[in-house]
Amino acid sequence: MRRKLIEWLNGLDLPRHLGINDCEQLFEDRADLLHATSLFRYPVINKGKDYSGESPKPHRSEMLRAFMDAFVTRELPRVHPDAYIIPLGKPPSVQLGEAARARKLNSYRFLGGGVQRSEPRWHFLHPSQILGAQDRQATFDRHKAEMREMVAEWFAHHPAQSTGLGGAELKEI
Repeated sequence: MRRKLIEWLNGLDLPRHLGINDCEQLFEDRADLLHATSLFRYPVINKGKDYSGESPKPHRSEMLRAFMDAFVTRELPRVHPDAYIIPLGKPPSVQLGEAARARKLNSYRFLGGGVQRSEPRWHFLHPSQILGAQDRQATFDRHKAEMREMVAEWFAHHPAQSTGLGGAELKEI
């Protein structure tokens, strides 16, 4: 899973924007540029299975809404204000979109966001999703140019820098 994520992040030209040679460094000697987290801080089990983020829809569950609100109101403010968020999968993309619509988050701060969208037209896939490897790659390739443009636009106005506090420039959800 990490190999595919690194390949895709490299494909978005993140190394150039972060001043590194390869996104593999985010998991090694440049971990100060990465703040990896999860929209749901704790494991969520639904009907005896790991929660997929789809059923029930997170916004329909009081508990899951509370987790998401805590993420947006407690964790994100502690992260560097210029951190760029790359949500992995549809559920976090949709939830960040809702936070942006509620004006709790700058909609340009996450990949797939932007004020012109009421809901993301697409989302950055989670590398471990059920789709076959060819389907995941084809989906990535289909949206790659637009994603690269969004990343470049963010970093043109928010240059990458280490926080010295364990990271924060690139956020993986």
